Amino acid sequence: RPDDWTPYLFSLGPLPNGSIAPGYGAGGNWVLYPTSSGLIDSLRARRLRDGYLDHWIYQQAWAKCQPATKSACRDRLLALRKRISVDNLTIADFSRNPADYDDAREVMVQLLTQ
Repeated sequence: RPDDWTPYLFSLGPLPNGSIAPGYGAGGNWVLYPTSSGLIDSLRARRLRDGYLDHWIYQQAWAKCQPATKSACRDRLLALRKRISVDNLTIADFSRNPADYDDAREVMVQLLTQ
């Protein structure tokens, strides 16, 4: 490694002039990339944002489903959670089907707007 090596400088991926700095592969460590017009986000950054939003929506839907009279509402949310993560204690065991997440988002928003 060169003496001036830092993870930021050497894992940015393609630079505005088209060159690629050595180190990690493009996208290997970062979610934002420099361009001549400023930073742009990566697909990884967008998915991270979507995950935060989905988590917030789930929490809001769960709070709305808390009264004892809303067990069907809670059951729908638990079924969504099981569809996405079969075993909640194993972080690596999650659905890799994008439709599962899209369907879950639709159900959660529907629960919030009822």
